[in-house]
Amino acid sequence: MLGRSMPQQSTFFISYVIVQTGLGLVLELLRVVPLALSALFALLAPKNTRRERNSPWLGLRDIAQTDPFDPTNPLADCFLVLLVTLTFAPIAPLVCYFTWFFFLVAEIVYRRQILCVYKPMCFGLGAYWPRVFKFCIIALVVAQLTLIGILSLKKATVEPIFIIVLIAIVLLFNYNVLTLYPPVAKFLPLTECVRLDTARGLRDPTAPKFFFLDNVYRQPAMNQRVPLRADYRMLVGDYSEETALISPKIYSPEDQQLFASVV
Repeated sequence: MLGRSMPQQSTFFISYVIVQTGLGLVLELLRVVPLALSALFALLAPKNTRRERNSPWLGLRDIAQTDPFDPTNPLADCFLVLLVTLTFAPIAPLVCYFTWFFFLVAEIVYRRQILCVYKPMCFGLGAYWPRVFKFCIIALVVAQLTLIGILSLKKATVEPIFIIVLIAIVLLFNYNVLTLYPPVAKFLPLTECVRLDTARGLRDPTAPKFFFLDNVYRQPAMNQRVPLRADYRMLVGDYSEETALISPKIYSPEDQQLFASVV
């Protein structure tokens, strides 16, 4: 079914990608919608105080007041174009030229918007990466199944076997990633847990205190012997009693033995 129907839809998706590139990205670059909302805000919104001038009013706001970048809509468009690229690459390679141009323009537009227009934020949007990875795996499998359908229509016998092997490799890679990384990323690192517990304890008086655990645990290797103390007399060429203040008052046997061997 995919092998018969998908090649006929390539012109439609080419038109869709052209519209997304020439209309959606251009509107984003020129900020047509925020400019229209800002014009309505300037005409209708009350501006008696600074707070009213800088605050949104019924969904309208000044053009200078921007929010952090919302990646949901751009990611949805990029996901669809990526799926179109992987699906039509073996069927209608002409589609890849238009999708490549879309990604090129999108990279230029959104890089400029994020750096120069939208409000900076500390969150790097890494939470969206698992969704991107999952979508890429699904798109690869769909593209390879479509290629199997095309080759079956052309009465090919050997090539589909290699593609089935590729599908198995993709699924094994997906299984390996899902078993390796999600368990590691399920919990915060220990240093972050300590930092959050400390900040919560300082900010909230009712929070449980864990300060009694400070210095309770030491690594077993550190308890095997007495720690060495530095003997600064080794730095003095002509050691005498007048220079004894350079050294600490307490010397361990290991320090004395080391100093005697050096002298």
